[in-house]
Amino acid sequence: MREKRRKATAFAIVFMALCLIMGTLPGVAVQAYSLGEDSSGIEKTIQLVGTDTSSEGIRNQDHIWFGTKDEENYLWTDEAPYWRVLDADHMNNGEAGMLLLSEGLIANNADNKLSYVVFNPTSQPSHIWPGSRAQDWCGAFLTNVFSRMEQEAIAATHKSDKPYSHFNEGVEWPWRFDVCPDAEWNYLENILNGDKVFFLSAQEAASSNYGLGTQAERSAYFMDGLNHWWLRSPSRLSSDMAGEVTTFGVINDDLVYTYMYARPAFNLDLSNVLFSTKVYADPDTGSGTYKLTVKDDGLRIAIPEGEDISKDGGLIRVPHVISGENADEDTKAVVLITDREYTDSEAELKYYGELGDDGIVSLEDDSWYVYLLAENRNGEKETDYASEPLQIYPHAHIFSYSAEGSVVTAKCKGIGTCDITDESELTVNLEAPEAADLVYDGSAKAAMLSADYNDAVFSGPIEIRYFDENDNELAAADVKNAGKYVARVSFGKGASAATAQVEFEIRKADREKPEPPAARKVTYTGITLKKTGGCEYSMNGRTWQDSAAFTGLKENRKYTFYQRIKEDKNHNASPESSAVIRTARVKAGDIIRNAGGRKGQEVRVDVRATDKKNGRVTYTKAPNRKYVTIPKFIKMCGKRYAVAAIGQKAFTGKRIRTITAGANVKKIAKYAFKKSKAKKLIVKTKKLTKRNVKGCLKGSAIRTIKVKVGTKTLNKKYIKKYKKIFTKRNTGKKATVK
Repeated sequence: MREKRRKATAFAIVFMALCLIMGTLPGVAVQAYSLGEDSSGIEKTIQLVGTDTSSEGIRNQDHIWFGTKDEENYLWTDEAPYWRVLDADHMNNGEAGMLLLSEGLIANNADNKLSYVVFNPTSQPSHIWPGSRAQDWCGAFLTNVFSRMEQEAIAATHKSDKPYSHFNEGVEWPWRFDVCPDAEWNYLENILNGDKVFFLSAQEAASSNYGLGTQAERSAYFMDGLNHWWLRSPSRLSSDMAGEVTTFGVINDDLVYTYMYARPAFNLDLSNVLFSTKVYADPDTGSGTYKLTVKDDGLRIAIPEGEDISKDGGLIRVPHVISGENADEDTKAVVLITDREYTDSEAELKYYGELGDDGIVSLEDDSWYVYLLAENRNGEKETDYASEPLQIYPHAHIFSYSAEGSVVTAKCKGIGTCDITDESELTVNLEAPEAADLVYDGSAKAAMLSADYNDAVFSGPIEIRYFDENDNELAAADVKNAGKYVARVSFGKGASAATAQVEFEIRKADREKPEPPAARKVTYTGITLKKTGGCEYSMNGRTWQDSAAFTGLKENRKYTFYQRIKEDKNHNASPESSAVIRTARVKAGDIIRNAGGRKGQEVRVDVRATDKKNGRVTYTKAPNRKYVTIPKFIKMCGKRYAVAAIGQKAFTGKRIRTITAGANVKKIAKYAFKKSKAKKLIVKTKKLTKRNVKGCLKGSAIRTIKVKVGTKTLNKKYIKKYKKIFTKRNTGKKATVK
């Protein structure tokens, strides 16, 4: 903050007042001057509030009257809320602003009786600031002591406190200790989380930068005596002890249910403070006491509709009207003249005074800035309130915006003639990317504003925001995948902002045709193609699958297979390539696994089947099941094969207990049941001979051969016959035939 001030002589002050009435400005501009007595009889001086501090502005250790004394809820040392400026340039979190601390201590007033402030007197005492009774006390203090506009000027503070240790070297404690011990405080992340009024931390309360580096500087009065006051820091020694400053200014900690006083602090947001007024200067130290003028949204000043300001040489005639819920008969129309925009930290105040009845302002320098304000002035120790300054000269561009579709229209509502919008309005168009560019290529696609827009009207930084078709916002770099998008751009602020939008779609990219498919595996009834990354496969060019395997085909038949790169989120499916591939031909000697569609069943082809004649196979391996039946025929590749023989070691499965030989079995090989645990063989064939079962039971566990070739009569006939051929001598093992 910066106050550029020269002392005005009594003659200059009187001359200025006369000039205001006459519509002229004195030849020598001043930065601070007397306006005359306000309602309290003080002389009002005005100083612009900037962002840096000079020796002539509000300085560290100056004081400010701010807020209204609430004697119903609190007992006070001072006549009104009186605040010491700990830092005139920064808040306690390092951001630009001011840090203020109550000069005196404050107690509660319960039925006109003193009531102390307790940090956290709960059934389970805690020294943590968030949720404490102390934090609640500060919240109530905010609403009880400060007006709504003053509260707007108090910043919501976010801050974490670092671990901190403090040693009170050489401090005597006459009633208990010779020397005060170390005091240590824990780290607490985001201890201030939007707090507007709070207690200082132990580290802040010991800061020489804040003018609190000594015991004397930390000592504070309640009424006529020094006393203890709370800090917000949690003690590292105990969960029920919080920081305090003792009567003698010693940094210490104490139990959270101890009775003490409050010494609240807050951060001032200077963006809501228009001016400061110096109401007292200490003749010895030069330190000042100030009051503030804050913005009041309940005060407004405007040029009446249908009227305009006029300028004739150095004279400006200003028609005006004051309104707002906080405006009354004492509200003043005020003129503010500066050499730069009043918010500029280097701006010098050239004139400040009430606007005369004739509404005329005299301008000495045509480059100066002229503002109107509606102001309510209060007493010496009370805050003043003023409307947002309305710039009346030179013309200030105040643009309002409206939008329809992709077009934003701007109108200038500034006072006087606008030199930018020669017509009453200007437009800008939000344009989608060129259609030719809206094909996926991995790069982001960007909407843009029409190239001929006026960047003084549609000023930056301009942010074009992007959304997907589900209205999820995306980063600009992510607008690259195929799909539908919406681009939006807004001008103006808050609820009055106007938003234009344009829709566009990024199309999928095409791909080249892949190489023709090739076979990886060919069987009698299936073909598996070689897999190509990202491809899908078909046998008709219409129905596609991810698997490269095709089954259920016919033996020794030609088939056409198709391959294409499949569609994904950013690419269309490629054109297909094709190849003709023939299934395998069954031939004598081939081993067919899972024959007849039964898992684990295996045969050897002895004679290949044709369309006119059945083939013949040997049963070489049985599935591992308790009951195994060798069928009369097995169908393979669309043709029938008679199971005419049983091969060696065909029944090694550990679960097999009963075997049934089908009606076409003519031969059972030597060692056919070796290592099998089957104990029973059921015979349905009539074709066995002594020669064709020789040695078949060697190494087996079969004990019974059951004959089931037909009727009872026929079975008896073959039992008699098979008893002669299933002898121990012929088959290698004794078995009962029945």
